[in-house]
Amino acid sequence: MISVILVRSGRTEYEADGRLEGNLDIPLDGAGVAQAEQTAEQLAGIEAGLVFCGTGQACRATAEPVAKAIGRRAQPAAALDELSLGLWQGLLEVDIQMRHPKAFRHWKEQPDAVCPPQGETFDAGLRRATGHMAKAFRKRDGLTAVLVLPRLLFGVVKCHLLGEPLGRAWEYGCVTDAGRWERFEVDERTLGDA
Repeated sequence: MISVILVRSGRTEYEADGRLEGNLDIPLDGAGVAQAEQTAEQLAGIEAGLVFCGTGQACRATAEPVAKAIGRRAQPAAALDELSLGLWQGLLEVDIQMRHPKAFRHWKEQPDAVCPPQGETFDAGLRRATGHMAKAFRKRDGLTAVLVLPRLLFGVVKCHLLGEPLGRAWEYGCVTDAGRWERFEVDERTLGDA
C-alpha cells in the first residue's frame, strides 16, 4: 500500500472571483498564501518520501512550504497540471452558464461526458495524473507521497481514489476548501498501468 496525501492548492484571485482558471498560470492570492502556510504547519514532520505538484504558480507556491516543512523538495510535474478548459478558461462561471446553459449544466452533472471547447475531458486529466502516479509509485510499497493538485484535478483524483464516479469531482474540487488535505491508502493497482 502507498499512503497518498492529497493537498488542494491554495486559492487564487480567479477562484475568488468565480472564474474558471483551467490551466492558466495564476498565482495564489493573499488567502491562498495563508492557506499554503497553514497546510505546511499541519503537515510538518510527517514522514513523506516524495512531494509532487503541478507546474503552475499556485501549485508550486502551495507545495514549496509543505515540502520544506517535511524536509523534502517539491517536484513539479506537468502531468499534475490543471485540466485545460479551452475557450472557457478565464471566464466567469456565471457567464458560461448564461451563454451555454445546457452544456454547462451537463458538464456540472456529468463532467466525464462533456469537453469544454478546445479543452480537455476530466477522464483525460485523470489518465494523465494516474499515469504519473503509477510510474512514480511503482514498487515503492510503504511510501508516503504528497500530491499538491489544482482545484478540478484534485476532485478528479479524489473520485478515482475513492472509487466514485467523476460526477463528484466538482463537489470534491470546488467545495473542498483551498489548502485542505486528505490522506488515502492506495493499492498500486488502483493507479492502473503506466
